[in-house]
Amino acid sequence: GYHQAEQVLNEINFPTGAIREMVIKIQEKKREEDLNKQKELMQKIRRTQEEQLFQQLILEKIQFEENKMREKQEKLLKQKQLRIFREQKREEAFDILEEAQKQIEQAKFDEAIELYHNAAKIFTEIHWDEEIKVIQSSIIDIENKKREAELQKHKELQAALEQEKQEQVFLEQVTKEMKTQREDIKNKEIKIREREKEIAFREKKKEEAFKLLDKAQSFITLGEFDDAIELYHDVIIIFAQIQWTEEIPFLNEAIQKELDDNAFEFK
Repeated sequence: GYHQAEQVLNEINFPTGAIREMVIKIQEKKREEDLNKQKELMQKIRRTQEEQLFQQLILEKIQFEENKMREKQEKLLKQKQLRIFREQKREEAFDILEEAQKQIEQAKFDEAIELYHNAAKIFTEIHWDEEIKVIQSSIIDIENKKREAELQKHKELQAALEQEKQEQVFLEQVTKEMKTQREDIKNKEIKIREREKEIAFREKKKEEAFKLLDKAQSFITLGEFDDAIELYHDVIIIFAQIQWTEEIPFLNEAIQKELDDNAFEFK
């Protein structure tokens, strides 16, 4: 538009130098104003960016602090939970150790050792290393007690077996003696019965002998000396059978005297 106006003015020989100069100044001022506006715009943009960056930094800082606080709270919560967990596990372990002690008092050493190992696992889980050392030492003590108890039990068993063996020997001796006594009693009873039979036999034979003597006496009275002598011999045999031998000489003497007296009478 300016160039067309300048061309028109030149055609009518109107001086355009002042106008051109003024136009140049206007253009320069406009460029300056545009430049200033651009600078202001850039500065505004820069300030806006800086404010945004600052706000972003503030937000990030706030977020960081919030995250840090959250992590701290979570850490504290985990520590609290871990503390509670450890306390519960510790109580559980002590309950197990208390039960193990009861098993020891009942001489159930294998059960006690197993319980001690379970308690050691719990203490390992909660990183209570000092107590683990104590438990390991306690397990060694229990194993020693177990060996001592087994040795004592073995000794008692051996003593019981020896006692049983001695009692068995004693019982066998008593049984043998009782058997011997029973046999002796039985033999004595047999001897007594035999003696009683023998006495009865002798008494019977004595009666028989006395009857024969009476009969022989009758024969002598009748003068039947041969029959009398035969009966006297039978009596002597009976006396010999019943071992009444001390009577035989007297009997012979009496027979002879009786025979002599009666023989004299018959003459």
